[in-house]
Amino acid sequence: QEFWLKSPAEKPSSQFQSMAISILGRQFLRASAPRFVAARPLGAAAFASKAQFKVCVSGGAGGIGQPLTMLMAMNDSVKEVSVQDVSMAAVPPAGVAADLGHLEYPSKVVGYAIDPSKPAVDQLEECLTGCHLV
Repeated sequence: QEFWLKSPAEKPSSQFQSMAISILGRQFLRASAPRFVAARPLGAAAFASKAQFKVCVSGGAGGIGQPLTMLMAMNDSVKEVSVQDVSMAAVPPAGVAADLGHLEYPSKVVGYAIDPSKPAVDQLEECLTGCHLV
């Protein structure tokens, strides 16, 4: 059965409309239905085989960087998160790292405070070495 309209003046039948609404309605309900996910086991041992990436969050002590750092630390594929920010930030990067260090996730969170009066290339080597994502 073909459902294409042959001309703009031709109106679709009510059967076609009800079928389209039915299909679209099911797809919408399927997409918006709540999904229940089983709880995952806690502890670093549960994630040891998956964690493989090192991520650096530049500006990680700021208003956007802190939640981003937390999301990166919670990711099962991330083994280490480097929080890098300037030393005069309102919240020091080491403080962000300490706050996130208590989470039971596979990642190790390390803070790096950079002095803006010195060349960044001299201060970022340890922070960026081995990073897969900056």
